Amino acid sequence: MIKVILNGDEMTFYEEDYRDFGELYDSLAPKGMVLKKIVINDIDVPPEKIDELRKSYVEDGTQMCLEFVTPKQFLEDMLPNVLNYISKTTSLLDHVVEKLREGERTALKEVVALTDSITALENLRLNVLKIEMIESQGFEDAVKALQKLLQALESNHIEEISASVERDVPVALEYYRGFFFKTLSQLRNSKEAHE
Repeated sequence: MIKVILNGDEMTFYEEDYRDFGELYDSLAPKGMVLKKIVINDIDVPPEKIDELRKSYVEDGTQMCLEFVTPKQFLEDMLPNVLNYISKTTSLLDHVVEKLREGERTALKEVVALTDSITALENLRLNVLKIEMIESQGFEDAVKALQKLLQALESNHIEEISASVERDVPVALEYYRGFFFKTLSQLRNSKEAHE
């Protein structure tokens, strides 16, 4: 038997009723909810790894604890970490610029990682807009700043790259910080209004 605790409710299933983990998971996942946490046999599994487990066989004796939340609650729980990440990243920009100007080649990898992070922030912003309508200003400035950074990277001139990291990246990060802060505030205010 498989023991499942789903949002605090305990239930059991027979492993032979499900061909794989994906089928069991799909039968359990509430519509319109987001997986916040999953523990399988006392092992925390990052929710983003669920797709990798879909074809796995579920053995007799498996114990699972799943926690689902609304998309808005998921955002409310996640956005403080995003804001913290943006603050930490912003505080490290001077160090990256310094490393670039000193000729450290690892600094270029950090700039590429920074562009990947900003891409992830943009993807998150687009997903937020599917869940919550947020009015924000400054998006065009952020896009222009990112275009300048990409042009600098294409030029492969360290001074242009370091100048762009110093000048343009803070503009983009400030936009995302403001957007996610406003989103979090709006979610919290909406929640308080309904309580």
